[in-house]
Amino acid sequence: MNSNPAASDSRFINCVDCEATLARLIGNVGGFIYRRRHDARWTMDFVSSACRDVTGYDPHRFIANDSLAFGELIARADRLRVDERVRLAVLQGQRATVEYRIRTAHGAWALVEDRFAPVVNAAGQVLAIEGIIDRVHRLHPAAWPRPGRRAAFSTPDTALLPLQTDA
Repeated sequence: MNSNPAASDSRFINCVDCEATLARLIGNVGGFIYRRRHDARWTMDFVSSACRDVTGYDPHRFIANDSLAFGELIARADRLRVDERVRLAVLQGQRATVEYRIRTAHGAWALVEDRFAPVVNAAGQVLAIEGIIDRVHRLHPAAWPRPGRRAAFSTPDTALLPLQTDA
């Protein structure tokens, strides 16, 4: 009798197939997948190759802040709101979504959506934050909210508040 459940169950695939499947899955997801430290600079430990499509930067530049910290791309006007959303998600131990602007490698501003979750150990310490960041294509920069004007696209789950247009 074979004690390996994968040998008799078609739901299991071998490790070689698993690695190829995982690489394909990560490559097919819209946006880029990341794992980062819970620090002010957003030090990345893993960034998928789609980072290039979203930011214009090669992913390796963000790993351990090799030559660039992802947190430095976030518009200053958005930073406090984004940090607060992350802080609340970590405190509550829940997944969250937040939209913010980043400066791309080409010097343009891009609106992105970041869907993330804290990774905690049994003692409740934050080990990392994992998520996916993708561009938001539904909004032209001219339509971004201005102080005193309500954002028509705000929803409670995205925690998007009116932004200043100057970064």
